[in-house]
Amino acid sequence: MAVSLGQAAGSPVVGMLVGQVGYADAFGFFCAIGIVVAMFSPLYPRYLEQEPEEETEDETGLQAAYDYQLQNEEGEPYRYKRMSKH
Repeated sequence: MAVSLGQAAGSPVVGMLVGQVGYADAFGFFCAIGIVVAMFSPLYPRYLEQEPEEETEDETGLQAAYDYQLQNEEGEPYRYKRMSKH
């Protein structure tokens, strides 16, 4: 979200700055802003606190279908038995 807003707001601003001071100064100004923000990045919160997800007893979805597709009645993995040729 922040990147989208930055691109939407930054493009017209840099366009006006380029018209007034030139390409080198306009992009140098935005480069300096980026460096200052990067220097303060260790002060930003790294992780947001989240509530633990509720654990479900039954597995569902594609992984559960894959896990249980080749099991016999006892829940053991299905083994292919070769038939002898006589």
